[in-house]
Amino acid sequence: MPWTALRTDKPVMKSRRALKARSPRETENKLRLDVNKVAGGWKYSYGAVGQYVQFDNAVFSRIRREVRDENGNLLQPGVLIDFNTSLDFSVWCFRSGVATCWVTG
Repeated sequence: MPWTALRTDKPVMKSRRALKARSPRETENKLRLDVNKVAGGWKYSYGAVGQYVQFDNAVFSRIRREVRDENGNLLQPGVLIDFNTSLDFSVWCFRSGVATCWVTG
């Protein structure tokens, strides 16, 4: 098994490390439609945007091991951080606009 040092000179087996984190995965897909037109001095535009997002993350961290006395009585409980996050959502937007210029030369 591979060994590594964690802020001490003592080697620690990788499988016994206190912090285990999986790299987050983030996926984002976008689709955009833009239409711009000019007719008789008027400019108008319209469009749509669609977005699909996925994100997940997992962390397990042991902050402190439990402490027991020589009789096996619990003196201090262990402290763990363990969470999984997963987001998955879609967003759709529609837009439009009209403009003209009244400046005369």
